[in-house]
Amino acid sequence: IFKTVFTNLIPFVICIICSVFLIIYVLVRKYLVPKIPEVNFLEYLKMSLFLTVYLLYPELVSKGFSLLNCSQLDETSPATFLAISPNVQCWTNIHKLSLFAIGIPGIIIWGVAIPIFFLYTLFQNKDLIVQILRKAQTIDDFKTTQTKSIMSYVSRKSVNKMHKMSLKQSIGDDANENDIQRSHTNELREDNYISQNQKESFMDTPTVKANESRLKKIELYKFVYRGYRGKFYYWEILIFVKKAIFILLSAVSNSLDPRI
Repeated sequence: IFKTVFTNLIPFVICIICSVFLIIYVLVRKYLVPKIPEVNFLEYLKMSLFLTVYLLYPELVSKGFSLLNCSQLDETSPATFLAISPNVQCWTNIHKLSLFAIGIPGIIIWGVAIPIFFLYTLFQNKDLIVQILRKAQTIDDFKTTQTKSIMSYVSRKSVNKMHKMSLKQSIGDDANENDIQRSHTNELREDNYISQNQKESFMDTPTVKANESRLKKIELYKFVYRGYRGKFYYWEILIFVKKAIFILLSAVSNSLDPRI
């Protein structure tokens, strides 16, 4: 039970530690090094809390459901005991106190409220998040295209070098470099035209400069939606739900009579 209490308090403990470091940072900036960048105290606290819950979500939820995991130790007795603490009998006063004071609030706050809050925030800023993800995808596609273009250019350059050598031999030794280079002018112009079109197409992609305040807000939750395509910005929330369901089923199945 003590481990369950401590696990549920981990996000708050980390927030307190972060608060101490942020206070030290603010004092140092104010009295010692005023040139260092200013930080938003509340935004960093929220980020530390959300990131801690995101990383420890399975552990937080499993500790809450563990207080529902009761098993029968003696077949001759109907009494059941907690799996995490076999010396505590289920549905006694101490078990009810632990369950209703620690387990259920932890499940509601960490297991239900936080994912709902994430989903609400993402849905509220859906248009901007989709725009950011599409821009990131466009940048990735552009980099891939540019890489392919460079490889193609290097390949063509080597071929052109060989072609120049053969062209020089066919024209004669009196041919200068300008005469040889003139035979490749059209190809180089075509390459430049394609590269320019790719650059213009990339620069025409949507930007997110119009909503600076909303952009700063959703930057706190980028660890939730980054890595997904635009229309699947909510996918990480479904993973949250899947984890919670698996943990619940595991706790319930362990509580069932093995003869069932």
